[in-house]
Amino acid sequence: MNRIIKFRYIWKSSENAIKKYEYTLEELEHEDVAYVIADYEASDWKLLGKVQFTGILDKNGKEIYEGDKVKIPSFPTLLVVQWDYHGFYLFDGICNEASIDHNECEVIGNIYENPELLTHQND
Repeated sequence: MNRIIKFRYIWKSSENAIKKYEYTLEELEHEDVAYVIADYEASDWKLLGKVQFTGILDKNGKEIYEGDKVKIPSFPTLLVVQWDYHGFYLFDGICNEASIDHNECEVIGNIYENPELLTHQND
């Protein structure tokens, strides 16, 4: 099974409105999408993040992207999805990391739209 290569662009307006657009690699290579991105870059919208889809869904069927904050019942803090040359993994911001288990984790936000989650701890 081939993994879908997809990216999410997260934009923020000067009025703090947020827009997200998700494109497959094939769509990004298409000229019409390039114009959409260029229009945003030329406007008052600021690109907050361009993140990659992991190819994994959380326990609720939601797509997991790099930069997402996830909750795992067996872990005391929220974890962020990161990527390195070995693949995607979860990181707690200190030193602990774990592989992504889609049957257990739940996406609750991302570091771009929910910056308050960077310091949030699970209750």
